[in-house]
Amino acid sequence: MTEITIGTTPSIRYDFRIMDPADFTQAILTIKDGDEEKIRKTLEDAQIGDGYIEFKLSQEETLGLGAGNRYEMMLNYKTTDGTRGASHTEMIICADNHITEVI
Repeated sequence: MTEITIGTTPSIRYDFRIMDPADFTQAILTIKDGDEEKIRKTLEDAQIGDGYIEFKLSQEETLGLGAGNRYEMMLNYKTTDGTRGASHTEMIICADNHITEVI
């Protein structure tokens, strides 16, 4: 389980040993509450490095999640040869913040 403090700007990073994120033609990170999609980030929002892809959430995005709530997070991707993959579902819990506004 991953903890995110609301109102902060955390980076979500996926490391790869077999796949090369530089070969991704699509990547979609989703954070969901049941059937409701709360956050969606795409390849255009990502930073790709040596063996990893990383997405940074904004203060507004994390404030929209709500303290004490639990969410599911998953990464879907497609490579240049048409291979589609997905990460395991990861649970997120959101921690409260004394300052619940954008600063």
